[in-house]
Amino acid sequence: MREIRLCARLNHQNIVPFVGIAWSTLVDLAVLSDLMPRGDVHELLQSERRFERVQNRRFHWRRAASSKQAADEMTTKTSVALDVGRAVSYLHDLSIIHRDLKAKNVLLSASFEAKLSDFGISRVTKLDETMTANVGTIAWIAPEVLTGDRYTTKADIYSFGAFLSEMDTLGTPYATETSTTCEGFSNARIAILVGIHCVGFFLVSQGQLQPSFTHNMPPTLLALARQCLEFHASERPSAAQVVAALEAFLHNPRD
Repeated sequence: MREIRLCARLNHQNIVPFVGIAWSTLVDLAVLSDLMPRGDVHELLQSERRFERVQNRRFHWRRAASSKQAADEMTTKTSVALDVGRAVSYLHDLSIIHRDLKAKNVLLSASFEAKLSDFGISRVTKLDETMTANVGTIAWIAPEVLTGDRYTTKADIYSFGAFLSEMDTLGTPYATETSTTCEGFSNARIAILVGIHCVGFFLVSQGQLQPSFTHNMPPTLLALARQCLEFHASERPSAAQVVAALEAFLHNPRD
């Protein structure tokens, strides 16, 4: 019921619209939302990985230089990032922390507009309130959440930086940095792996390891991603600052 009440109060063009609820019993409630015919961004990234040559891919940070190539493109990574940033900024203005920001939770409309979804573990906070529960999907969550420390909306900003890495590399954050593959495990199982096998995630919790990026990422956006991934939450930008930076890049994409 909490997720339903939360979804019902949200109204933003970059958040999947709430339509209603369905149920078979009182304990089996489901949230109904608009159909997003393009699927999620994770599926898009997986489809792009089929092309070994970057030149053959259609999902880039910038629009193609030629009009013919641009006509073949669906959208840009920057546009998707901006859509998600606007959704996160809206949530933070309402004192809501999403807590599970990743490509699988970003859906695409028919026109490739990105919309944030999955508010099953989102939380509404009081002004200046912090939380301590370990939530989210482990490869995307902030160091302070990994260690069980108090966290704020800045935890979403770290996850946004990991999401930028995910879009840039077309893979799970830390996929090349960790020695054990955690894909396919439950969060509980992954938590055990963090302490036993996935030494990389321990390094993340200590601020000694961050998600990687490719040489194809524009320097301006790389700098923004690094700011989002700052170890100390106070040094990360706000969601509004992230949006402003992405808007500035879209207006001058050659930076």
